[in-house]
Amino acid sequence: MNRSKVIVHMYVSIDGKNDGDYSRAASSSYYNDELFKLSNADANGRMTIQMYATLGEVDLMPYSGQGIKYEDWIPNNLNEKYWSISFDRKGKCNWQSQYFPYAGRNMRAIEVVTE
Repeated sequence: MNRSKVIVHMYVSIDGKNDGDYSRAASSSYYNDELFKLSNADANGRMTIQMYATLGEVDLMPYSGQGIKYEDWIPNNLNEKYWSISFDRKGKCNWQSQYFPYAGRNMRAIEVVTE
C-alpha cells in the first residue's frame, strides 16, 4: 500500500503559543522556507487558518434544523501546485475564495469537515 508521508513541522514559542510578535520576525521567513522545502502543502486547525486566510466565522444559525445531505464533495481538475488543508469540524470558516496568498504562493484551500 502506498501511503503519504506526513512531516509535523510546528512553529511555536517557548511557552507553546503559535501566534505572537515572534511570528512576524525573521523566524517566520525561516519557517516558510523550510515548510516549502519539505512539501507543497500545509495543514492547520480552524482557529489558525482564520488568522490569515478567512474572514472570521460563518453564522450557521439560519440553517439550524434544515436537512443536509452528508456526502463527500471533491471538485474536478485538482492540479494546483500548493495546498492548504483546514480541519474545520463544523464548517465555520468564512472562505471568500478557494485560493489565498501565503508566503508568496497561491494556496488552494481544502476544508475538512464532519457531520
